[in-house]
Amino acid sequence: MKKSNLQKALEVIAREFKGEIDAKNEKYVILNLGNVFKALNLKSKSGAKKYNDTSVVIPMKREFKKCLNVIVNGNNFANHVQFESGIVVPAWVGEESKMFHKPYQPARTMVLMMKW
Repeated sequence: MKKSNLQKALEVIAREFKGEIDAKNEKYVILNLGNVFKALNLKSKSGAKKYNDTSVVIPMKREFKKCLNVIVNGNNFANHVQFESGIVVPAWVGEESKMFHKPYQPARTMVLMMKW
């Protein structure tokens, strides 16, 4: 079965962060899925525009040095799912991807690590 562009994008993210993901960690970084589509030059009707405001959450093993840590309420991720790779997306993206996923169980308090 041919992979969709969404599946390709999610697999590239998982591959790029392999070894750095801790599926249960409360510290995370985010990627814009629309920008991933653009960077990979994935052309489709539902590509970069559709996912432009969609964040991919990547729970990280390590903390970044010299970054801004933003405290986030874990309830913000109530309607998210997690793939076997550990990356987290909104539930609608998980369903659309047709990839195996489970409901995401965020920590009560999450920490967004923002590098500049």
